Amino acid sequence: MRRAATYLAILLVSMFVASPVVHAVADLDYVSFLGYLDADRAWNTVNDLAEDRFEDRRAGTQGAELASEYVASYFNSIGLEPAGTDGTYRTKLTLPLWELVQMPSLTLVDSSRNVLQSFEYRKHFFVIPGSGNGDYSAEVVFGGYGISAASLGYDDYADISVHGKIVLAIVGTPASLNQDDYGLAYKKAENALKHGASALILVDSPAEPTPHYVERYRCGCC
Repeated sequence: MRRAATYLAILLVSMFVASPVVHAVADLDYVSFLGYLDADRAWNTVNDLAEDRFEDRRAGTQGAELASEYVASYFNSIGLEPAGTDGTYRTKLTLPLWELVQMPSLTLVDSSRNVLQSFEYRKHFFVIPGSGNGDYSAEVVFGGYGISAASLGYDDYADISVHGKIVLAIVGTPASLNQDDYGLAYKKAENALKHGASALILVDSPAEPTPHYVERYRCGCC
């Protein structure tokens, strides 16, 4: 499920730094500029923003608002020129956010609706952020890597019909394709949708399984 949330973003237009540490000039090269950086100061700033009170700085949360105020205050302390709304360092914009509203379930059944296997969320599977919502029950069709690359003469959908069905595809790309862009999950989802599929399930390659992948991939929103 998606919901709209407004968050405050930091805008930085002016690239000069007016502080006791450094006065940047136009002809200062990258290597020379590195000499002005204060590693301890940078680490302390990052460490501050990682505190629990900022709630991971997720857009739309009070933590994000606090983090925005923190960064704006820091910019002001080092003399950066504000370029946001009404002469501030910040401006408002809206974007969709995705989050779970109930625990997903996934079950494999036969043609008589007998349960063959049930899968546990966050252990055996997870839902990729940005996915749609709803209940889906359909035939599962194996779709190789779920890739269609006409310019490369490769199409996993060439000899199958997936309209209204659930596509089961392998993550990544085949060695013969050697094009990482085609292995992106959102591109596989777009391709499945283009071919009329109702849903897409991505699985590890049997030849190169990834132990505990689901547990390691989990993010805060799902």
